[in-house]
Amino acid sequence: MQQWVFFMALGLENSLVLGLSLCLAWLSIYFILRFTRIVDLERPGIYPTIDGLRGYLALSVAVYHGMLWLQFRGGRVWSPSESWFLEFVGTGSVAIFFMITAFLFVGKILESKATGRPLSWNGFFVGRLFRLTPLYLSVILLMLVATGISTHWVRNESLFALFKHIAHWLLYGIAYRPLINEFAETHYITAGVMWTLPYEWMFYLLMPLIALMLLRRKQPLLLVCITVCLGVFILSRHHKTFGLMSFVFGASAAYLVRSARVKIFCTNRRTLLIPVFLVLLSLVVRDLYFVAICAVFLWVVCGVDPFGMFTNKCARALGQISYSIYLIHGLVLFALFWSLGGRNNPDALGHLIGLFAAVPVIVLLRSLMFRLIESPGIKMGQRLRSSRPRRDAQRAALTKVGSPID
Repeated sequence: MQQWVFFMALGLENSLVLGLSLCLAWLSIYFILRFTRIVDLERPGIYPTIDGLRGYLALSVAVYHGMLWLQFRGGRVWSPSESWFLEFVGTGSVAIFFMITAFLFVGKILESKATGRPLSWNGFFVGRLFRLTPLYLSVILLMLVATGISTHWVRNESLFALFKHIAHWLLYGIAYRPLINEFAETHYITAGVMWTLPYEWMFYLLMPLIALMLLRRKQPLLLVCITVCLGVFILSRHHKTFGLMSFVFGASAAYLVRSARVKIFCTNRRTLLIPVFLVLLSLVVRDLYFVAICAVFLWVVCGVDPFGMFTNKCARALGQISYSIYLIHGLVLFALFWSLGGRNNPDALGHLIGLFAAVPVIVLLRSLMFRLIESPGIKMGQRLRSSRPRRDAQRAALTKVGSPID
């Protein structure tokens, strides 16, 4: 076991594990697209490379947590990986997810400023609510079932405390994410990924203020102070500075990608290896890891797509179900490794075999969850958003020509 941990620190074995897992996921989604209609590919967005990037990020987070389970089953705490390569992959993937959020939504504000089309904040929040909540509530329900099975359906706390703790989880754990029924492994059921969702929602709540600051030439001092205070609150509440930094760089990239000079620089053959060089250097000089992540993100959103790895059908399909992969992979890993003995069972070979076997299951289950839960929620949000402008237009027409009753 000590030799295995030593090799983990080197990162070579982990890179092979990650690469093989990505290949298995790619093959799984290929057969799903080939022989089923579970996933209907959407048209590529304005930034098609982002569509594929999402899928690789979600799978990287799943592999990262799969290897954290190896530490956990070896009797150590659930903490940052002993391998810097894995830690780079795990934290880097989450940071890029934050960058994508800021990049896309700040980009919408900049597009509104350029075209003069007003932003619909009702539509924005309705879309976000129906995009994220149905699948999230389904995962919370499965987490409660897993907790009940693990505690043999014996209530270990008062009903008031139980419902209070469940309510905190239903509200995205913005205040905090407590144990359910005093089950010590509650957070491990979802691999601890839920901490990122309050970040996302706090950024969404800041969007109107950000829009006011970007769309107005002169920003009111009060508005600037409110935005800064909310940003400081996010930073002090979660104690994860890289999250705030990721949002800031994602917003900055929304500006940079609109510069022709930046795009030409990033897509030039002579500069394509800069992100690769920074990633390799950051594996040695750890202080450079955030710079390397930012470089990778900027080059990808500028359209760098080596060998079509971000825009092929399989990558786009994985990106389409990336939110499902991100939320649900913890449940599969928990069910697998808990059934194999949970903690204090550090069988490295058996663990890897289980992890590789779990990858196709994760992709298939996530595809089904996307089809049955996530996609209907997205369509419902789109219908609600599109119905609001029609109602407003009808009211305007009635106001102009008079009511039929008149």
